[in-house]
Amino acid sequence: MDANDQSPAPPKPAAPFITGLKREKIVLALAAGKSQRQIAESNGHGQDTVRAIAKADQVQISAVKERLAVQAANIARLAGNRIAQRLRKDTLADHLLPTTFGIAVDKMLALRGDDKPAVGLTLNLLNVNGSGS
Repeated sequence: MDANDQSPAPPKPAAPFITGLKREKIVLALAAGKSQRQIAESNGHGQDTVRAIAKADQVQISAVKERLAVQAANIARLAGNRIAQRLRKDTLADHLLPTTFGIAVDKMLALRGDDKPAVGLTLNLLNVNGSGS
Protein backbone atom coordinates (compact mmCIF):
# COMPACT_ATOMS: atom_id res chain seq x y z
CA MET A 1 0.00 0.00 0.00
CA ASP A 2 1.58 3.32 -0.96
CA ALA A 3 1.54 6.47 1.17
CA ASN A 4 -0.88 8.26 -1.16
CA ASP A 5 -3.49 5.53 -0.94
CA GLN A 6 -5.58 6.65 2.01
CA SER A 7 -8.62 4.53 2.63
CA PRO A 8 -11.16 5.96 5.04
CA ALA A 9 -10.93 4.85 8.62
CA PRO A 10 -13.72 2.52 9.73
CA PRO A 11 -16.52 4.41 11.49
CA LYS A 12 -16.34 4.48 15.26
CA PRO A 13 -19.25 2.83 17.04
CA ALA A 14 -21.68 5.31 18.58
CA ALA A 15 -21.37 5.49 22.36
CA PRO A 16 -19.18 2.36 22.61
CA PHE A 17 -19.05 2.71 26.40
CA ILE A 18 -22.79 2.02 26.68
CA THR A 19 -23.39 -1.67 26.12
CA GLY A 20 -25.60 -4.52 27.21
CA LEU A 21 -28.66 -3.78 29.31
CA LYS A 22 -27.93 -0.04 29.51
CA ARG A 23 -27.95 0.28 25.73
CA GLU A 24 -30.97 -2.00 25.38
CA LYS A 25 -32.89 0.16 27.85
CA ILE A 26 -32.15 3.24 25.71
CA VAL A 27 -33.12 1.41 22.50
CA LEU A 28 -36.40 0.22 24.07
CA ALA A 29 -37.20 3.73 25.29
CA LEU A 30 -36.51 5.17 21.81
CA ALA A 31 -38.71 2.48 20.24
CA ALA A 32 -41.48 3.26 22.72
CA GLY A 33 -41.47 6.88 21.56
CA LYS A 34 -39.85 8.59 24.53
CA SER A 35 -37.99 11.79 23.73
CA GLN A 36 -34.21 11.78 23.63
CA ARG A 37 -34.21 14.38 26.41
CA GLN A 38 -36.38 12.19 28.66
CA ILE A 39 -34.18 9.18 27.99
CA ALA A 40 -30.98 11.13 28.66
CA GLU A 41 -32.32 12.45 31.95
CA SER A 42 -33.72 9.15 33.19
CA ASN A 43 -30.57 7.19 32.28
CA GLY A 44 -27.95 9.74 33.32
CA HIS A 45 -26.50 10.20 29.84
CA GLY A 46 -26.17 13.26 27.64
CA GLN A 47 -28.61 13.96 24.83
CA ASP A 48 -25.73 13.69 22.34
CA THR A 49 -25.10 10.14 23.53
CA VAL A 50 -28.76 9.18 23.19
CA ARG A 51 -28.90 10.88 19.77
CA ALA A 52 -25.84 8.89 18.63
CA ILE A 53 -27.39 5.61 19.78
CA ALA A 54 -30.69 6.52 18.06
CA LYS A 55 -28.85 7.09 14.79
CA ALA A 56 -26.51 4.08 15.05
CA ASP A 57 -29.15 1.60 16.22
CA GLN A 58 -31.99 2.72 13.93
CA VAL A 59 -32.46 -0.75 12.41
CA GLN A 60 -32.76 -2.34 15.85
CA ILE A 61 -35.11 0.42 17.04
CA SER A 62 -37.33 -0.14 13.99
CA ALA A 63 -37.42 -3.88 14.69
CA VAL A 64 -38.40 -3.27 18.31
CA LYS A 65 -41.11 -0.83 17.19
CA GLU A 66 -42.53 -3.44 14.85
CA ARG A 67 -42.56 -6.09 17.61
CA LEU A 68 -44.30 -3.64 19.95
CA ALA A 69 -46.82 -2.80 17.21
CA VAL A 70 -47.60 -6.49 16.72
CA GLN A 71 -48.04 -6.96 20.48
CA ALA A 72 -50.30 -3.90 20.67
CA ALA A 73 -52.34 -5.17 17.72
CA ASN A 74 -52.80 -8.54 19.46
CA ILE A 75 -53.84 -6.83 22.68
CA ALA A 76 -56.26 -4.61 20.77
CA ARG A 77 -57.74 -7.64 19.00
CA LEU A 78 -58.12 -9.63 22.22
CA ALA A 79 -59.56 -6.69 24.14
CA GLY A 80 -61.92 -5.93 21.26
CA ASN A 81 -63.12 -9.54 21.22
CA ARG A 82 -63.70 -9.50 24.98
CA ILE A 83 -65.53 -6.19 24.79
CA ALA A 84 -67.79 -7.57 22.06
CA GLN A 85 -68.34 -10.76 24.09
CA ARG A 86 -69.24 -8.85 27.23
CA LEU A 87 -71.45 -6.45 25.31
CA ARG A 88 -73.38 -9.41 23.89
CA LYS A 89 -73.72 -10.87 27.42
CA ASP A 90 -74.31 -7.42 28.96
CA THR A 91 -71.49 -7.98 31.47
CA LEU A 92 -69.03 -5.30 30.36
CA ALA A 93 -67.09 -3.64 33.21
CA ASP A 94 -67.22 -0.04 32.01
CA HIS A 95 -63.91 1.08 33.49
CA LEU A 96 -61.56 -1.74 32.37
CA LEU A 97 -61.84 -3.12 28.87
CA PRO A 98 -62.63 0.05 26.89
CA THR A 99 -59.54 1.72 28.34
CA THR A 100 -57.37 -1.32 27.53
CA PHE A 101 -58.78 -1.45 24.02
CA GLY A 102 -58.29 2.28 23.40
CA ILE A 103 -54.74 2.35 24.70
CA ALA A 104 -53.74 -0.70 22.66
CA VAL A 105 -55.25 0.71 19.45
CA ASP A 106 -53.64 4.10 20.04
CA LYS A 107 -50.24 2.52 20.72
CA MET A 108 -50.49 0.29 17.66
CA LEU A 109 -51.30 3.28 15.42
CA ALA A 110 -48.51 5.39 16.93
CA LEU A 111 -45.89 2.67 16.55
CA ARG A 112 -46.86 2.03 12.95
CA GLY A 113 -46.82 5.74 12.18
CA ASP A 114 -50.48 5.82 11.15
CA ASP A 115 -52.40 9.02 11.63
CA LYS A 116 -54.56 9.03 14.70
CA PRO A 117 -58.20 8.52 13.85
CA ALA A 118 -60.40 11.57 14.07
CA VAL A 119 -63.21 11.34 16.59
CA GLY A 120 -66.36 13.39 16.17
CA LEU A 121 -67.95 14.82 19.29
CA THR A 122 -71.35 16.45 19.58
CA LEU A 123 -72.32 18.29 22.75
CA ASN A 124 -75.80 19.34 23.69
CA LEU A 125 -75.37 21.96 26.39
CA LEU A 126 -78.21 23.03 28.66
CA ASN A 127 -78.60 26.57 29.89
CA VAL A 128 -78.69 27.43 33.60
CA ASN A 129 -82.43 26.81 34.09
CA GLY A 130 -82.15 23.29 32.60
CA SER A 131 -83.85 23.86 29.25
CA GLY A 132 -82.19 23.27 25.92
CA SER A 133 -81.30 26.26 23.77
